[in-house]
Amino acid sequence: MDEQRRKDREEYKALWRETELHIRELAQESRAADRRLHARIDELAEENRKTATQFRDTDRRLLELGQETDRRINELTSAIGELIRHLPPPK
Repeated sequence: MDEQRRKDREEYKALWRETELHIRELAQESRAADRRLHARIDELAEENRKTATQFRDTDRRLLELGQETDRRINELTSAIGELIRHLPPPK
């Protein structure tokens, strides 16, 4: 009986050591995964900042092009109107 209890205790101790080892390994893996996740989040945040900057630049450029197009259309319309005013009246 005493021998069986001693064996059981040794077995429990071994199981406890294995369990602690697995817990430590899982904790290390969890910390490593957490570091990788944070690194990826930082990468995505940087990509997002770059993309937002590109969108702002593109929006600004499109606005400038739209304004330039509007100006050219207005000038062309005015020139056509001026040309029509200088034409002889229809017969």
